Amino acid sequence: MTTADQIALGGVVATALTPVAVIGVGYWVNRRLKHVERTFERERRLTEVRFELYKEIGFKLNDLFAYFNFIGLWKELSCQDVIERKRELDRHVYAYRPLFTSEFFDRYVAFTEAAFKTNTGWRKDAKLRTLSDHREAHGNSELMECFTQEDNRVAIRAAYESLLDCLAANLGLSSETAAQ
Repeated sequence: MTTADQIALGGVVATALTPVAVIGVGYWVNRRLKHVERTFERERRLTEVRFELYKEIGFKLNDLFAYFNFIGLWKELSCQDVIERKRELDRHVYAYRPLFTSEFFDRYVAFTEAAFKTNTGWRKDAKLRTLSDHREAHGNSELMECFTQEDNRVAIRAAYESLLDCLAANLGLSSETAAQ
């Protein structure tokens, strides 16, 4: 075979392989796009579910924050109301834990630990890490047992704000999310 024949054969092979290469690259790009599309759709659905859960827990979290910081509707809540809201929140957060990031769960636990003293005895409710002053229980010895008489507002506020920041990131509503 002469050099001219080799060059001609190479041109024929290159001409024949070009469509195969284009089809191969197109197939790969198509698969990649479908993967990205599925990932985007999964993240969108997860964000929607998280938002629905947020609608279930958002006001309850805010009620706890308000009660411990003497703001908003705090006067309308009793210590039993606060403990019941914590139980409802725990039920939601623990049941739907796989839908949120571990960071969100850790920050939720930090918030509840700042607000409540748990494991206070067999079949005893958690105690509220706050003062009984200015509350309906003040002076009622039975209800006074609900309180630790700590002023833990600074820790509760910091934990609450940290929890909300993480929740916003989980919902795709923060600048933290845009950076990721």
